[in-house]
Amino acid sequence: MSPSRKKKLIFLVDILVGFILSKGSASDAKLSAEQRLHKRLFNESYYSVDLLPQHNLSVPINVHFAFELIKIVELNAKEQAMTVYGWVRQKWKNPSLRWNESDFDGIKKIFVEPKRIWVPDILLYDNKDEQDHFGGGRTTYRSGVTLSSDGTNLWLNPMMFTVLCRIKVTYFPFDNQTCKLKFGSWMYDATTFDITPMKNLKFPTKHYQENGEWEIHKVKMKRNKEHYQCCDKPFIDITVTIEMGRESMDYFINYIVPCCLISSMIFLGFILPPESGERIGLSITVLLAMTVFQQLTSEIMPSYDFPILGQYYFAIILEIGASVVVTTTILNFYHRTNRRMPSWIRTLVIDWMATIVFLKDTPEKRKIQRRKSSRRSRRRKQQGIINDVCKRSFKKKQEEMKDQHNQGFNVTFGDTIYCGPSNTEALGVEMENLGIQLNYGVNTYPFKSSSEALDDQLKKNEEARPYMDDNEALSEDELAIRHWEWTLVARILDRFFLVIAIICGIVTVAAIFLRAPKIWSPPETLTIDKPEQLVDE
Repeated sequence: MSPSRKKKLIFLVDILVGFILSKGSASDAKLSAEQRLHKRLFNESYYSVDLLPQHNLSVPINVHFAFELIKIVELNAKEQAMTVYGWVRQKWKNPSLRWNESDFDGIKKIFVEPKRIWVPDILLYDNKDEQDHFGGGRTTYRSGVTLSSDGTNLWLNPMMFTVLCRIKVTYFPFDNQTCKLKFGSWMYDATTFDITPMKNLKFPTKHYQENGEWEIHKVKMKRNKEHYQCCDKPFIDITVTIEMGRESMDYFINYIVPCCLISSMIFLGFILPPESGERIGLSITVLLAMTVFQQLTSEIMPSYDFPILGQYYFAIILEIGASVVVTTTILNFYHRTNRRMPSWIRTLVIDWMATIVFLKDTPEKRKIQRRKSSRRSRRRKQQGIINDVCKRSFKKKQEEMKDQHNQGFNVTFGDTIYCGPSNTEALGVEMENLGIQLNYGVNTYPFKSSSEALDDQLKKNEEARPYMDDNEALSEDELAIRHWEWTLVARILDRFFLVIAIICGIVTVAAIFLRAPKIWSPPETLTIDKPEQLVDE
């Protein structure tokens, strides 16, 4: 090719390039400043969302992270999960997304979708959301990213998380729970990616909404470095620890107080008179009411543990069942009116238990003693009259016998006179002193004192008791004494087991519920008036 042709070809190329450039400049002049900025930042020829925002590969990317709790939505003990609503904040710098504000009409910020730029893959480690399996990243957070002219990227997202949480309900409903939300990168280790908690954040803020069942005691964020079996390098995470306590007043009013009222009705079973015939019915009704109440409240009980509220219900049912057995035994004693009381029952109950419950000497006993004394007095009077008659009869016979003896006759006296032993002995001595040979017979009738007669009769009854049937007739005093003894035993047992039931009820409540640490040292609840720092310095 000749030199002249080469010059012409170069000239034509210059003209074509100038024309193309002039067209491009004209089209750029028609674009807005923001459009030009987007074209400048996201030119596909040199920018990719997969590129890490770093120029020096030896320096890890630093992302500032924060989680602000807004509300505790639910704490599910059966599912072992906690659902919370909060705001997630992420901030980092991307050198590839900087610009000079003066070149773009002073634009300081623009907003882009997260799919157009690189965003950190900070996920919730213990995520339990069945719909969102990641709990973070560009697939979960849908809000836009704010880009600043100095390369700062700010990503704010409202999010509801469902996280696995080990819920211990041993002290339910006076329990405290601690749940943790662990946020970290799933892809980048500590040599490439670093997370730092944001400073100067407090909780609670004015945006926090209280939960009706749970009150917050502490919320803290902490940076951790942890090794895992999968990788040689450690990973960085931010752990948000939430310490909370259950609001126990509603449970106390709705579940504990009714149970205490139902269980206290077993005391009425020991106060109700045995002759009323309603004691067994009352005890069974209380047991049935407690069983129904437990079934109604079983839905709130966790199925994997045995909380103190369930322990209390179980103990109360056992106590009510025991009271039914005791009431049946007491009624059995009360209706044993004509049976002989074993000596061990008399010693154990009347002599020992009666002293404890201050129920030893009763009006019934004094009434029986007065009745026995009056009967003895009547018997003494009757025996005195008989003895006088007997003495007069002997005296008359004595005079007749003296007259016959003085006349020289052999006296034979075969009459039978019934007297007491004292009179017979006196008569015999007097006759012997006279030196009279008598042939007489004197039959003594056992006119003893009233006390000796009653004691002998009771002794005979006791000796014959093994050979007697329970339905055989007993003396009126014996029946009265036996009836009084069994009635007294029933009354003593009633009062004794009433005291035992009251003590057991108080001890049961104290021994079960006072084991909860919250009762001894209740933690302080966080309020908006007294917020605390999320990150400890």
